[in-house]
Amino acid sequence: MTRLRLALVVLATLPAATTAQRGTGPVRPRRPPPATNRAQLQPSADGLTVYDATLKVTWLANANLAATNSFGVTGVNPDGSMSWNTAQNWVAAMNAANYLGHNDWTLPPTLQPDPGCTQKTSLATFAYNCTGSHMGELFYNALGGSKGASISSLNNSSARLFRNFQPYLYWSGTVYPVVGKSSWSFSFDNGFEGTNLNANAMYAIPEFTEEHVTPPPPPPNVGIGVTPAVDAKSTLAPSANGQLVYDATLKITWLADANLAASNTFGVTGINPSGSMSWHNAQAWIAAMNAADYLGHRDWRLPKTTQPDQGCSITTVKLRQSSGYNCRHGEMGELFYTQLGSQAGSSLQVTHGREAGLFRNFQQSLYWSEADTEQSSVGAWTFSFGNGFQGTNFFSNGLYVMPVFDGQGLPPG
Repeated sequence: MTRLRLALVVLATLPAATTAQRGTGPVRPRRPPPATNRAQLQPSADGLTVYDATLKVTWLANANLAATNSFGVTGVNPDGSMSWNTAQNWVAAMNAANYLGHNDWTLPPTLQPDPGCTQKTSLATFAYNCTGSHMGELFYNALGGSKGASISSLNNSSARLFRNFQPYLYWSGTVYPVVGKSSWSFSFDNGFEGTNLNANAMYAIPEFTEEHVTPPPPPPNVGIGVTPAVDAKSTLAPSANGQLVYDATLKITWLADANLAASNTFGVTGINPSGSMSWHNAQAWIAAMNAADYLGHRDWRLPKTTQPDQGCSITTVKLRQSSGYNCRHGEMGELFYTQLGSQAGSSLQVTHGREAGLFRNFQQSLYWSEADTEQSSVGAWTFSFGNGFQGTNFFSNGLYVMPVFDGQGLPPG
């Protein structure tokens, strides 16, 4: 198999503060420096923004504004997700519109190095508890999140100041060209900070600072958007009791419950309440399923990723690796695109054929793959059922698991 190589990115130099051009609309008054006895998060009177007294920045209270207001930018998906380039163009359009009286909206920066992060290399710091970065500080300290906890599980007064937070990855404004066309991101599904290819589709929560900063010019908009629908040619067949789904094309059998770990850990520790887990925990969980002879099978495994895959939208010729969208030759890609009829840039929840009803508990998020991990010391291949993107992630990230076994088998009884 092709050697899986994951590279890390480090902090890009942030632009120096300059005097911004005056907006054409009414300017929202600047908040005075907060008193020491005031709460860290302070909502505006209209509830449209939230001031963070620790970071001295103001957040947009709607954590997925792009789903309802694209500001005329193409490439924004119906669910509000977008590529990094599209996110930068979307923020630029917000500024051009002088949204809420401001033309200095930016994507949150990522601090490097960050001494709070749980993993460190000579190139960067990453993983959990990265509170030096703005989204990490917001999640862990201001909102009371914790490692492995989803934003959807937080119901305190601070979390209620925001709306429409997606339990998924959000773009940072910080990019470094070590990997090439990659930027930092933060997961509000589990508190993990890492990097992703700019072509991936993620969400954006803008902010502005007390010191008026002119955002840099946006890059060319190369957002993928949603591709035209392709008629699904499904060869899926459910078992009589609905617990398994056989794929006659690949000759494999899927577990119908796409998040069994949320309700059955098989005694494995380290699985988050949402069902997400690290890659090593995923391997342990699969082993425990087999030890339990679950549904009469001891040959459960993680899905495979085919490399190279000529259908993928991104190809690294030197490494003979394929990533991006339309990767249909891996088992999860074949399920997402061909069997279930979804589309690049769209979530399975939004776009699917009737065969999607054969499954339950699909998470619109990333799932672990089995492929080529023995040759990598840092991570493995993954697939997103939130947008159809195939890429790689650090072993320590908390992602979901959908077991499969070869051939056709029926559960006992």
